Amino acid sequence: MQSRLVLVAVLLAALAGSADCADYPIEVIELQSRPLEQVLLLVKPFIGPDGTVTGMGSRLVIKAAPDQVGDVKRLMPTDWRRWSNTYGPSAAIMAVS
Repeated sequence: MQSRLVLVAVLLAALAGSADCADYPIEVIELQSRPLEQVLLLVKPFIGPDGTVTGMGSRLVIKAAPDQVGDVKRLMPTDWRRWSNTYGPSAAIMAVS
């Protein structure tokens, strides 16, 4: 559990650098049947210029408008992911605390 919070804090800090998407929630999706690199290639075109998408290990991290995140979730078959969590804009502060 603690390693997941540290991972989220690091990824949130990386994503927080973009001022355009600072108020967007952050979605963390645990992938299960596709490699992260493959999913990133498929997802990036759906995020748009105002959002960001990154990941580490088997976790895809998206910070984008809710409708764009919804597009990504609809694009991904449910067997590609184990779970998904949404964190608000202040999640980086909460995860580090």
